[in-house]
Amino acid sequence: MPEIHNIQTYAKVTEANYQQWLDKFAEALKAIGLWNDAIAESITSFKWERDELGGVFSTFTAPPDYACRVMDTQVSPYVFISLLTEGQQGDDYWLAFNLYIETDELYNPFTGEFYQETYALIKQLTQAMHQSFTETGVYFTNELQDMEALEAFSDNELTKLWEFDYAIIPNHLAVLYSKPPATHTIKKHPTHIEAWFTERWKEPV
Repeated sequence: MPEIHNIQTYAKVTEANYQQWLDKFAEALKAIGLWNDAIAESITSFKWERDELGGVFSTFTAPPDYACRVMDTQVSPYVFISLLTEGQQGDDYWLAFNLYIETDELYNPFTGEFYQETYALIKQLTQAMHQSFTETGVYFTNELQDMEALEAFSDNELTKLWEFDYAIIPNHLAVLYSKPPATHTIKKHPTHIEAWFTERWKEPV
């Protein structure tokens, strides 16, 4: 099975407001040009369904063959609900919004570097998602980094905040990301912080 890279962001939700976040995701996908009848049906049919243990599962089903091409690269949207914590104050549910891309479309396994065209593609997709989602950052990750940033918010494991290759961080989280580890570089903008894994994200000048 091909390795997957992912552009992901998260929103804390309840059963009462999750639909507004799905609508934001639909808006972002349309802006990107990542939209077709199958994706529209998956968004429309998404349900909040609880199991006997309190977990919530979704019915979003948009397999890779439903994906659209962006800058000649196949991108597959996916949404799922994650129950991170349970407590007396209520359960802590998050929606994870994802854009999956097969790694071999982005990365040269022989040189260990991203293709030159990857940088423009990832920045376009990440920035488009950032226009609709600012509760957390928007993160470009590989399979090992997947969901780590969200777990950092839940578990207060701040080192996991930096488990990404590239990210856009909204200014209201600037304090959390103000002191990058040696592995990462940050660049401040008026409305957000741009951050990347220095050794892997070698964007052409």
